[in-house]
Amino acid sequence: QAGQGGDPRVQAELYLRMAQARQGMGEAGKALQMIERALDLVPGYGDAARLLVALADSPAKAVEAQQRLIEVLETELASLSADDERREAKDEEIHELRLSLATTLAEQLNRPAEAVGQMQAVLARRPKDLSLLHKALDLYSSAEQWSDAVGVLDTLASLQDHGPIQAKYRYAGASLMRAHGLDPSGQLLRTRLQAVLEADPLHDKAFKAVVELLEASRDVRELSKVLRNRLKALPEDAEAEVRIALLDRIAVLYDRELDDKRTAMIAYE
Repeated sequence: QAGQGGDPRVQAELYLRMAQARQGMGEAGKALQMIERALDLVPGYGDAARLLVALADSPAKAVEAQQRLIEVLETELASLSADDERREAKDEEIHELRLSLATTLAEQLNRPAEAVGQMQAVLARRPKDLSLLHKALDLYSSAEQWSDAVGVLDTLASLQDHGPIQAKYRYAGASLMRAHGLDPSGQLLRTRLQAVLEADPLHDKAFKAVVELLEASRDVRELSKVLRNRLKALPEDAEAEVRIALLDRIAVLYDRELDDKRTAMIAYE
């Protein structure tokens, strides 16, 4: 037994060594008792909190232990100066713990709201990490946190240099908004779909969706602009039928809706 009185840190270290010995003998229950005593003496004892994580024998206990370790590490991190070389290692440890927590909460404990909170904290530290963003997208989708999922898709799109790939993410975000009623007015959805076409003027699904929205709202001038942009974007080797169909549609629009016979005649020709 650790002695009574004296320096709490020294006593806590003794309890930790006793816990490690019990762990080595396969006596996890007694090891846990020793660790709890160490943490009672020094709540911010990182090595003791780490052993608590290692001794967890169920997903629920692992989550509790990891949350406790995160609190300890964040307290330690806050106490370090900005140029302390230990900051990076502690920050990385917290990052890995939160990522593990998010996975366990979502996949093993069916606690999606808590999992989302952990993932948001992970992304707050590394907002442009593509691998993490894709993991977050899977997690938010599984948890049916559609607004968060759309936000991740927006971020992924903003990190792309290649127009068609950017358009893919933007269209996925717009599709989620439409499927889950995130934009009752439809105005934001329309803006998002038009952003898809700005990134990739030949994105067929976005083009059809934008045309349908503009026709439904009878925004004839904007519709004419979308059709003309589509025509300009067609490659030189595009099928003649596709080009003619667009020209006919533009001509009819100018003739019947915009009362611009001259432009209509040019399109017909």
